Amino acid sequence: MQNSNLVKVSSEDRDENSTSASDFTVSYNNAPCMSNVNRLAIKNIIVPNVFYNINNTGYNRFNIGNNELFIKNITTNTPFSILITPGNYTISQLITVINTQLSLSGAGLSVTEDAVTKKLVFTSSGGLFAYSTDSLGGYLGMVKPPPFDGLGVLVYTLEGFPNLSGVKEIYISSARMSDGSHLVVPFGNTLPVIGAVPLTVGFGEFQVYIAPNIELDEIFFPSYSAGSNLRTVDIQIRDTFGNILDTGGLPTTITFKASHLQN
Repeated sequence: MQNSNLVKVSSEDRDENSTSASDFTVSYNNAPCMSNVNRLAIKNIIVPNVFYNINNTGYNRFNIGNNELFIKNITTNTPFSILITPGNYTISQLITVINTQLSLSGAGLSVTEDAVTKKLVFTSSGGLFAYSTDSLGGYLGMVKPPPFDGLGVLVYTLEGFPNLSGVKEIYISSARMSDGSHLVVPFGNTLPVIGAVPLTVGFGEFQVYIAPNIELDEIFFPSYSAGSNLRTVDIQIRDTFGNILDTGGLPTTITFKASHLQN
């Protein structure tokens, strides 16, 4: 026979040695609610959508963010790099900040948005410029820009569209409770994952994910033929590259249905 109960795992209840509200451990010691467990099914996940679309971490496999623009004056062979303060930007806000930083750098370059195509256009007041898609470039719409080690251009209309959508889904990872389900990240690396949460609410709101009622669509872990005593639970909030996201200290809460083997 089996019985069951609901278990809350919240970053607000994390141990003192936890790294942050998005990388934490909760201790249950020998609490009955986590004893002789042979199945945990996610019922719901509540997580804050406070993930910037321009940031200095995440967004790529190097975890270096997307807030730096690399350019080079080919005429003078002078490289430039500008940094954008992490935040949640609209395209008009981002253009203003980029132009401010370009002006401060003395590059002699400015960016505008084409009123019809909505693509960005870089215009030089003097020297020919080359561009890099590393970090911010790819998010502005650079696909095959004039390369650093080649001929530059005075006016560069970006091939693609700016992408300020930011984080669209997060992954809940747990080494302690993984049942073998893994997130495959670039270059064949894997991470144990117990749930994926799409972000459909606006910035600053809490996303509530409710697991499907159909049993086959639920997320189960761990699956043991014998009960397990789960004295601690570790949780990490990650992006699609496996980088741990910053929730700014706001809580993440996961509710499970725990099924127990009866002796």
